Amino acid sequence: MNLVICKYIGLVLFIVLLFILVSHYIDYNRINNDLNIQQSEHPIPEVINLMLEKKQPTMFRYELELWDGFDLLIGENYENIISVLKDNKILETNCQKLYLKPYELSLTKRWDIKCHKTSKSWNELNNNPIIENSYMHLIACFSGMGTICFISPKHKNEINNNKDFKNELTLNSDKYEHITIPLRPCNMIYIPFGWYYYIYSGVENEYCTLLDMKCITYFN
Repeated sequence: MNLVICKYIGLVLFIVLLFILVSHYIDYNRINNDLNIQQSEHPIPEVINLMLEKKQPTMFRYELELWDGFDLLIGENYENIISVLKDNKILETNCQKLYLKPYELSLTKRWDIKCHKTSKSWNELNNNPIIENSYMHLIACFSGMGTICFISPKHKNEINNNKDFKNELTLNSDKYEHITIPLRPCNMIYIPFGWYYYIYSGVENEYCTLLDMKCITYFN
Protein backbone atom coordinates (compact mmCIF):
# COMPACT_ATOMS: atom_id res chain seq x y z
CA MET A 1 0.00 0.00 0.00
CA ASN A 2 2.79 2.44 0.93
CA LEU A 3 4.58 1.65 -2.34
CA VAL A 4 1.44 2.49 -4.34
CA ILE A 5 1.03 5.81 -2.48
CA CYS A 6 4.68 6.69 -3.13
CA LYS A 7 4.20 5.97 -6.83
CA TYR A 8 1.13 8.24 -6.98
CA ILE A 9 2.96 10.98 -5.09
CA GLY A 10 5.93 10.65 -7.46
CA LEU A 11 3.62 10.82 -10.48
CA VAL A 12 1.89 13.94 -9.15
CA LEU A 13 5.22 15.63 -8.46
CA PHE A 14 6.42 14.75 -11.96
CA ILE A 15 3.29 16.21 -13.53
CA VAL A 16 3.61 19.40 -11.46
CA LEU A 17 7.29 19.76 -12.40
CA LEU A 18 6.51 19.15 -16.07
CA PHE A 19 3.73 21.73 -15.95
CA ILE A 20 6.08 24.31 -14.44
CA LEU A 21 8.75 23.65 -17.07
CA VAL A 22 6.30 23.81 -19.97
CA SER A 23 4.72 27.00 -18.60
CA HIS A 24 8.11 28.70 -18.33
CA TYR A 25 9.13 27.52 -21.80
CA ILE A 26 5.94 28.88 -23.35
CA ASP A 27 6.34 32.19 -21.53
CA TYR A 28 9.99 32.54 -22.50
CA ASN A 29 9.15 31.99 -26.18
CA ARG A 30 6.21 34.38 -26.22
CA ILE A 31 6.74 37.29 -28.60
CA ASN A 32 5.05 40.69 -28.46
CA ASN A 33 5.14 42.33 -31.90
CA ASP A 34 4.00 45.76 -30.71
CA LEU A 35 6.57 48.49 -31.22
CA ASN A 36 6.37 50.30 -27.90
CA ILE A 37 9.61 51.38 -26.21
CA GLN A 38 9.31 51.42 -22.43
CA GLN A 39 11.51 53.65 -20.29
CA SER A 40 12.17 53.84 -16.58
CA GLU A 41 14.71 55.31 -14.19
CA HIS A 42 15.82 53.27 -11.15
CA PRO A 43 12.68 51.06 -10.97
CA ILE A 44 12.07 48.76 -8.01
CA PRO A 45 12.16 44.97 -8.70
CA GLU A 46 8.35 44.74 -8.84
CA VAL A 47 8.21 47.39 -11.56
CA ILE A 48 11.05 45.70 -13.45
CA ASN A 49 9.07 42.44 -13.47
CA LEU A 50 5.96 44.18 -14.78
CA MET A 51 7.92 45.86 -17.54
CA LEU A 52 9.75 42.72 -18.62
CA GLU A 53 6.51 40.72 -18.71
CA LYS A 54 5.36 42.89 -21.63
CA LYS A 55 8.18 41.52 -23.82
CA GLN A 56 8.87 44.93 -25.34
CA PRO A 57 12.16 46.83 -25.77
CA THR A 58 12.86 48.64 -22.50
CA MET A 59 15.34 51.36 -21.63
CA PHE A 60 16.60 51.52 -18.03
CA ARG A 61 18.09 55.00 -17.72
CA TYR A 62 21.10 55.67 -15.49
CA GLU A 63 21.21 52.01 -14.43
CA LEU A 64 25.01 51.72 -14.28
CA GLU A 65 25.31 54.58 -11.82
CA LEU A 66 23.73 52.24 -9.24
CA TRP A 67 26.35 49.51 -9.75
CA ASP A 68 29.19 50.10 -7.32
CA GLY A 69 32.53 49.77 -9.11
CA PHE A 70 30.93 49.85 -12.56
CA ASP A 71 29.84 53.45 -12.06
CA LEU A 72 33.50 54.51 -11.93
CA LEU A 73 34.00 53.18 -15.47
CA ILE A 74 31.33 55.35 -17.09
CA GLY A 75 32.96 57.57 -19.70
CA GLU A 76 36.32 55.75 -19.54
CA ASN A 77 38.06 54.50 -22.67
CA TYR A 78 37.82 50.85 -23.67
CA GLU A 79 41.35 49.86 -22.59
CA ASN A 80 40.86 51.22 -19.06
CA ILE A 81 37.50 49.49 -18.72
CA ILE A 82 38.90 46.14 -19.84
CA SER A 83 41.87 46.41 -17.48
CA VAL A 84 39.56 46.96 -14.51
CA LEU A 85 37.07 44.25 -15.40
CA LYS A 86 39.62 41.58 -16.34
CA ASP A 87 39.79 38.87 -13.67
CA ASN A 88 38.00 41.16 -11.17
CA LYS A 89 36.10 38.53 -9.18
CA ILE A 90 34.43 41.05 -6.88
CA LEU A 91 32.84 43.02 -9.72
CA GLU A 92 31.93 39.82 -11.56
CA THR A 93 30.26 38.33 -8.48
CA ASN A 94 28.40 41.55 -7.66
CA CYS A 95 27.18 41.77 -11.24
CA GLN A 96 26.01 38.14 -11.33
CA LYS A 97 24.52 37.91 -7.84
CA LEU A 98 23.47 41.46 -7.00
CA TYR A 99 22.97 43.96 -9.81
CA LEU A 100 21.45 41.55 -12.32
CA LYS A 101 19.28 39.77 -9.76
CA PRO A 102 16.13 41.85 -10.51
CA TYR A 103 16.42 40.89 -14.20
CA GLU A 104 17.09 37.21 -13.63
CA LEU A 105 14.73 34.61 -15.07
CA SER A 106 13.46 31.51 -13.36
CA LEU A 107 15.59 28.43 -14.05
CA THR A 108 18.66 30.62 -14.55
CA LYS A 109 22.04 28.84 -14.68
CA ARG A 110 24.31 31.88 -14.96
CA TRP A 111 24.90 35.15 -16.79
CA ASP A 112 27.20 35.40 -19.79
CA ILE A 113 28.83 38.84 -19.44
CA LYS A 114 31.18 40.39 -21.98
CA CYS A 115 32.56 43.85 -22.60
CA HIS A 116 33.23 44.91 -26.17
CA LYS A 117 33.39 47.97 -28.36
CA THR A 118 32.05 48.80 -31.77
CA SER A 119 33.01 51.57 -34.13
CA LYS A 120 30.90 50.39 -37.05
CA SER A 121 28.55 52.94 -38.52
CA TRP A 122 25.18 52.20 -40.08
CA ASN A 123 26.75 51.93 -43.53
CA GLU A 124 29.31 49.38 -42.32
CA LEU A 125 26.80 46.93 -40.86
CA ASN A 126 25.88 43.58 -42.36
CA ASN A 127 22.82 43.51 -44.57
CA ASN A 128 20.47 41.62 -42.28
CA PRO A 129 19.65 42.48 -38.66
CA ILE A 130 20.44 40.36 -35.63
CA ILE A 131 17.62 38.20 -34.31
CA GLU A 132 17.53 37.96 -30.55
CA ASN A 133 17.72 34.31 -29.46
CA SER A 134 18.39 34.91 -25.76
CA TYR A 135 15.46 34.99 -23.37
CA MET A 136 17.00 37.84 -21.38
CA HIS A 137 19.51 40.10 -23.10
CA LEU A 138 20.68 43.37 -21.56
CA ILE A 139 23.15 45.81 -23.07
CA ALA A 140 24.58 48.73 -21.08
CA CYS A 141 26.73 51.56 -22.40
CA PHE A 142 29.95 52.55 -20.63
CA SER A 143 31.18 55.21 -23.03
CA GLY A 144 30.56 56.69 -26.45
CA MET A 145 27.15 56.74 -28.08
CA GLY A 146 25.55 53.47 -29.09
CA THR A 147 22.57 53.28 -31.40
CA ILE A 148 20.00 50.50 -31.68
CA CYS A 149 17.50 50.11 -34.48
CA PHE A 150 14.63 47.81 -33.42
CA ILE A 151 12.46 46.08 -36.02
CA SER A 152 9.19 44.42 -35.05
CA PRO A 153 9.14 40.59 -35.28
CA LYS A 154 6.01 40.91 -37.43
CA HIS A 155 8.41 41.50 -40.36
CA LYS A 156 10.09 38.13 -39.92
CA ASN A 157 9.16 36.85 -43.39
CA GLU A 158 10.32 40.01 -45.16
CA ILE A 159 13.65 39.92 -43.32
CA ASN A 160 14.25 36.23 -44.02
CA ASN A 161 13.36 36.61 -47.70
CA ASN A 162 15.51 39.68 -48.31
CA LYS A 163 19.28 39.30 -48.43
CA ASP A 164 19.76 43.06 -48.22
CA PHE A 165 17.11 44.08 -45.74
CA LYS A 166 19.14 47.04 -44.47
CA ASN A 167 18.97 48.64 -47.90
CA GLU A 168 15.28 47.78 -48.13
CA LEU A 169 14.67 49.39 -44.75
CA THR A 170 16.56 52.51 -45.79
CA LEU A 171 14.64 52.89 -49.05
CA ASN A 172 11.20 51.96 -47.69
CA SER A 173 11.35 52.94 -44.03
CA ASP A 174 7.62 53.73 -43.82
CA LYS A 175 6.78 50.16 -44.81
CA TYR A 176 8.26 48.59 -41.69
CA GLU A 177 7.60 49.13 -38.00
CA HIS A 178 10.98 50.10 -36.59
CA ILE A 179 12.55 52.67 -34.31
CA THR A 180 16.10 53.94 -33.81
CA ILE A 181 17.07 54.97 -30.30
CA PRO A 182 20.35 56.18 -28.75
CA LEU A 183 22.07 54.19 -26.01
CA ARG A 184 23.89 56.79 -23.94
CA PRO A 185 26.54 56.15 -21.26
CA CYS A 186 25.06 54.79 -18.02
CA ASN A 187 21.89 53.53 -19.74
CA MET A 188 20.90 49.89 -20.24
CA ILE A 189 18.44 48.36 -22.69
CA TYR A 190 16.50 45.09 -22.72
CA ILE A 191 16.17 43.31 -26.08
CA PRO A 192 13.19 40.90 -26.09
CA PHE A 193 13.38 37.39 -27.47
CA GLY A 194 12.51 37.15 -31.16
CA TRP A 195 13.06 40.82 -31.95
CA TYR A 196 15.31 42.04 -34.76
CA TYR A 197 17.85 44.80 -34.30
CA TYR A 198 20.95 46.54 -35.55
CA ILE A 199 23.46 47.97 -33.07
CA TYR A 200 26.20 50.39 -34.07
CA SER A 201 28.13 53.49 -33.07
CA GLY A 202 26.04 56.62 -33.14
CA VAL A 203 29.02 58.87 -33.86
CA GLU A 204 30.98 58.57 -37.10
CA ASN A 205 34.59 57.38 -36.64
CA GLU A 206 34.16 56.90 -32.89
CA TYR A 207 33.51 53.78 -30.84
CA CYS A 208 31.12 52.96 -28.03
CA THR A 209 31.94 50.53 -25.22
CA LEU A 210 29.16 48.13 -24.30
CA LEU A 211 28.55 45.69 -21.46
CA ASP A 212 26.72 42.72 -22.98
CA MET A 213 24.78 40.50 -20.56
CA LYS A 214 22.81 37.37 -21.47
CA CYS A 215 20.91 35.23 -19.00
CA ILE A 216 21.63 31.55 -19.62
CA THR A 217 18.75 29.31 -18.55
CA TYR A 218 18.25 25.54 -18.67
CA PHE A 219 16.34 26.06 -21.91
CA ASN A 220 19.27 27.55 -23.83
